[in-house]
Amino acid sequence: MARCDEQMPQALQLMILALRAGHALPGALALSARETPKPLKVELEQATNEHNMGRPVAEVILNLARRLPDSDTAQTLSVAVAVLAQTGGNLIGVMDRIVENSRQRTQYRAKLSALTAQGRWSAWILCGMPFGFAFMAAVLDPNYVPAILAHPFLIILFFGLWVPGLLWTLKLVRSAGASA
Repeated sequence: MARCDEQMPQALQLMILALRAGHALPGALALSARETPKPLKVELEQATNEHNMGRPVAEVILNLARRLPDSDTAQTLSVAVAVLAQTGGNLIGVMDRIVENSRQRTQYRAKLSALTAQGRWSAWILCGMPFGFAFMAAVLDPNYVPAILAHPFLIILFFGLWVPGLLWTLKLVRSAGASA
């Protein structure tokens, strides 16, 4: 799914070029299906086949967006084609904006990932520190770990504090990635 979303702007750019060359939207879709690499090629070929079987192009694009639910570009394209099929308008201009927005979204996600990388690494290091400490303590004093394991209360306390901390840290890391 992620690879299809990455390939979508290039596929739309091919469709725009075909539309500017005078092809209708179904022809532009077929050209894009021939020229786009896999895995998006498979989805575009299926869309072309659906249109060849008699489905309207707006419905074909809507089905494409349903098969690619995580692709914001496909979702936006399906809405644009459906609206423009009803009202008319400049499809090439709208598709240009969709491609531009998709590329900006990709740049934003890459920048956000770079800016939050330190936080993600810090989270993983903090989650592994108790085990690193236990290993170092076991190497320095072989009696340390058996003494701790002899007291079940300490083990319960450790996991009772460590697991919520781990879950909270992972939630923070995921929420930073989810806002992308």
